[in-house]
Amino acid sequence: MSKSKFNGILSSVGIVTIVLGIAVGGVTGTNAHEQRSPQVTANATQLDTGESGTVQINASQIPNGLSGFDFIVKLEKSDVATITQSNFSSSYGLTNTTELNNGSIQVQAVDLNKNFQPGDKDVPLVTLTVKGEQDGQTEIDVVDRNFDAEDGSPINVTVAAGAISVGDGAKTTTTTRTKSNEASTTTSSDNGQPGFGVVMGVIAIFSVAFLSFLRD
Repeated sequence: MSKSKFNGILSSVGIVTIVLGIAVGGVTGTNAHEQRSPQVTANATQLDTGESGTVQINASQIPNGLSGFDFIVKLEKSDVATITQSNFSSSYGLTNTTELNNGSIQVQAVDLNKNFQPGDKDVPLVTLTVKGEQDGQTEIDVVDRNFDAEDGSPINVTVAAGAISVGDGAKTTTTTRTKSNEASTTTSSDNGQPGFGVVMGVIAIFSVAFLSFLRD
């Protein structure tokens, strides 16, 4: 057998091995997501009318890391309480908050430096400052959510919605939602970089803001 032919066989075997490795790795990663779905939790809080407080939104765990997220925080009754501010951990490299017409906000963040590692628990996503407007109770929900693992693959999460009670509002309750990311549009990548969907979305927003600044 000639040396060139031998090298060709070795190359073919190597390619097949790599392909099989990627396939097995993908299946294993998928199973990990299914078996250990992170829970996104918004804590409950009690306020007086006109008083401000905070609501912390966390992820219970990130088995395969977190490269970024994009979701909407929605208050069931915006006349009972309003969101006045949002703050992110300094561990995120890029963050963005967009106020929506219905009193909800869209929050986005990208972990550029891989500060959040696979296996981390109680991962901070965003801290909201909320203000009590009138007596009553409103649920805090997380919708239209997209989360990317460290390898860029989408993460399915469940949500435990918190509640804000203002004044003599009803007793605070917490409702657990078991549905997964029903509308995730994140594109997976296999290069260990943040997923295309979340990252490009945040970068696009920053680009538009920067161009607007230059025009001014």
